[in-house]
Amino acid sequence: MTDPTARFEMPDLIQRDQANHICVRVWLNGVIYTDNLTTGTVTVHDDSGAIVSGPTAVTMESTAVGFVPCHTFGAGDFSSDDFAEGWQIEWDITLNSGDNFIFRNEAALVRRQLYPVITDQDLFRRVSALNPNSANPITTLANYQSYITEAWVTIQLRLWSAGNRPNLILSPSALRDVHLFLTLSLVFRDLSTRLNEAYMDHADRYAEQYDAAWNGLRFKYDSGTEDGTSDTDRRKNVQSVVWLCGRR
Repeated sequence: MTDPTARFEMPDLIQRDQANHICVRVWLNGVIYTDNLTTGTVTVHDDSGAIVSGPTAVTMESTAVGFVPCHTFGAGDFSSDDFAEGWQIEWDITLNSGDNFIFRNEAALVRRQLYPVITDQDLFRRVSALNPNSANPITTLANYQSYITEAWVTIQLRLWSAGNRPNLILSPSALRDVHLFLTLSLVFRDLSTRLNEAYMDHADRYAEQYDAAWNGLRFKYDSGTEDGTSDTDRRKNVQSVVWLCGRR
């Protein structure tokens, strides 16, 4: 059979001392492949590779797109473990066809997660024509949640790749402009493919504003101690400074 896709948008962040609900969505040919005949287990490895949970039987949960394997960790399951990156969650899934697959995703044990910082109302304040309740809306969309979510995933992955763990950012409002401009760029890029090619100019302009906001991004950051407080009164630059000549 054609190999299915396990849809992992980003590393799983497990909050210590909190209940954590995780799922794996397995897709094939454009639809959720799993159904209520699917079985499997989930195992969690810490940053040393040691098993800290499982293998535990998954629970099949009904969602809007089909049944998916899920598991809920209790608030005390990882209370004795240290905060760390490099964890791994392993799903051992047998589909109703009898085919077995092992899907792995990167994970981290964290104190807190970082959540999105804009809503539809922020978009409407910039572009009132996106508001479905305005006099002349330019689309029939009722909301823009999918764009907000996609932009947020992109921003978090970019932070990870730059060595800035999103869960350690203590001033989430600092991310407002990058989230807003990237979302607007995604909205108008999509509109240019469905409604009017002229919207690509808007998409490009917002993409430039996103890049400028990213280059100026600075935030309060818990530099690895993960005690929930900033380790300095100074704000952290999102990009490292590269000196091209000798400092004086």
